[in-house]
Amino acid sequence: MNNIFQPIELLENAAAKCKSGHLQITANQVTWDLYFINGMLQDATHSLQSLATIEHYLLRNNQEAVAKIVANVAKNVPSRQPLLPSVLKQLTEKNHLTTDEVLSLKTDLIKDALESYLWLREAEYHWSDEQPQSSHQITIKGDNLFIISNLLDNLIIRMQNWQKFSAAITSPYQRLFCANPNLIQQKVPSGNLNPTALEQLVKFMQGKTLRQISLFVKQDELKVAQLLFPYLQSNILQLQPPQTTLDKLPSIPPLTPKNTPSKTQNSSQPLNNYKPTQSKQQKTYKIVCIDDSPTILNMIKAYLEEAQHEVITIDNPTQSLPYLFKYKPDLILIDFSMPGINGNKLCRIIKTSPLFKNTPLIMISGNEKMLTPENIKEAAATDYLAKPFRKHELQTIVNKYLHSNTNISKPLITTKIDTISSPKTVEKTEMKQLTRRKSDTISSRKYVEQQEFKLSDNLERKPIQITPTERDIDPITRLANRQCVEKYLSVIAKNHENRQSSFSLMFIKVNNLTDIKDTLGNSEGDNILRNIAKQIQSLVRENDVTSRWSNDEFVIIFNNVSHPKILEKISQRILNNIEKLSILSEHKLSLKLSHSVKINSLVGVI
Repeated sequence: MNNIFQPIELLENAAAKCKSGHLQITANQVTWDLYFINGMLQDATHSLQSLATIEHYLLRNNQEAVAKIVANVAKNVPSRQPLLPSVLKQLTEKNHLTTDEVLSLKTDLIKDALESYLWLREAEYHWSDEQPQSSHQITIKGDNLFIISNLLDNLIIRMQNWQKFSAAITSPYQRLFCANPNLIQQKVPSGNLNPTALEQLVKFMQGKTLRQISLFVKQDELKVAQLLFPYLQSNILQLQPPQTTLDKLPSIPPLTPKNTPSKTQNSSQPLNNYKPTQSKQQKTYKIVCIDDSPTILNMIKAYLEEAQHEVITIDNPTQSLPYLFKYKPDLILIDFSMPGINGNKLCRIIKTSPLFKNTPLIMISGNEKMLTPENIKEAAATDYLAKPFRKHELQTIVNKYLHSNTNISKPLITTKIDTISSPKTVEKTEMKQLTRRKSDTISSRKYVEQQEFKLSDNLERKPIQITPTERDIDPITRLANRQCVEKYLSVIAKNHENRQSSFSLMFIKVNNLTDIKDTLGNSEGDNILRNIAKQIQSLVRENDVTSRWSNDEFVIIFNNVSHPKILEKISQRILNNIEKLSILSEHKLSLKLSHSVKINSLVGVI
């Protein structure tokens, strides 16, 4: 008998407990196999993935030549060996694909398996501590493990977007047809296709799946769903069920009033999503959430709006103060680690205002080591919540500090604070603290294991030698990730104090990354990130450090460079070369970049 279960919680549980083993899920004669190492995902497949699945992602990544030979490559696979891993292995060994290309393809297959897995609502599942047999895995040079929370952030938003169309679309494998072509000439108010284009699409795509149509129009399946949805609702177009076997995959979970998703946001400016409440019967609270990740912001917004709260999301912490004074929130959520100014410092700045003296401040972070009582007290925060968190955990801690009356509970932690007379004074205080050269923030990060880094005697080379582990590497760009760089910066500050070495930071943000991914697909978006990473690495010196700081942001650490004019020339050269990426010009797209430079200053970065 099938059990009602929650797929997201299963993944989060494996991550939280750092489990290693094999999770097998069975539903409607389909099997999903998920393999974990120390709470990170090694692989994910389902039993209906086939050569057609590999061909689809090769075609989506504009690798038509390789897609044509997949069937021939498969003929050389012994019958006893698993088909898909063996095909990927041969594509690598015979140099049909580079190591990076195979790794990207494997990533696509993992996301493909997880997407349908998250749609499950009933299933039988079994956990085994046994590791996968080597014959069932493909080993890639530089192979990586996947952080569960990173995968879930994107897949949950994607599922919520699918749910917008669940009234007419239940699967990307449904097949398009038009029962009455005469209806094509009718006007559909929200339709974006003219009758001629719609007729052409139906003529060539009748009987094709939404997934196949996405390749034809070179758009993600979600874009195709959005394009066709008005015509499906008007019954001008219809969808037939998926073909046999594919019809056994789970359907898109239908929308209910309790899980209506919020719209995806993408802006380099603070995200102002505040709208006056329309309800006069139920008391609602205003909540401000400050985080540099639009994905996290959208997820929090969706969760809290279900509880009838009004949510203002801000993705630029350095511009948050004017919005706080404008909206006067009843509660504030702040990410601990952000570029520009960290949550610890921002909390203290906010608490200098009498207006927010009794406003609950809740710190959130994916690094549990940062959420110590000492750090929370230092920030004058009220409470904390560790990422990844579940919806009920977020709603519980928020409701804990919001009462049915207008009185908000006092902070659990009280500290002596100085009062100010106006918002302008707060902004001045913030700017002074951002530019002041202090090392107290850095020295307070005692959790860094100093033995991982060694000081170099040669200041013309890297002042610190890094030996990163796989956890310190970004899985897409293969650059150092934020965790690794924060450790590096913690020690480089001491090198700066002890040896008078100089260093500067350059932040590069891709402001339209979400738009690019929506247009070209996530895989192509990741490919662009990899190209940006390679371009940056080719333009900096060997003794500089390049890393992926966040979803759409890179940071470069220039060692022994501090002259503003030199830095500006280097910055412009890097930006100019990135903007000329041929991979974008092929699609008539361009990058929208912004950058900032910090000279000999780590305050607000760590």
